[in-house]
Amino acid sequence: MIPHISTLQDAPIIQPNLDAKIMYASKELDIVHLHLNPQEKIPVHQNPVTVIFCVLQGKGILTCRDDISELNQYDVVEIPAGVERGLSNTSPGDLRVLVIKKLA
Repeated sequence: MIPHISTLQDAPIIQPNLDAKIMYASKELDIVHLHLNPQEKIPVHQNPVTVIFCVLQGKGILTCRDDISELNQYDVVEIPAGVERGLSNTSPGDLRVLVIKKLA
């Protein structure tokens, strides 16, 4: 069997105003490629599932509850389900994050 290979160019967009593409989806997890331009932000919000961020490129600020953390290239952080969080790009270039959502 030849495995299916997802490409960034062909991946479906989650919502029109956000450069986030679904690279993989199953009952257990989703993998999303998130791209933020310099100074772009994702407002604080809550997810009903545990989310893992893996920074592929750039730097950002992660806000969780009252905590603010700097994220750098290759950092990985797990955010439990129900925790409010937001993300902003603080680099002069792109911020690219692999977002892994644990659904089950």
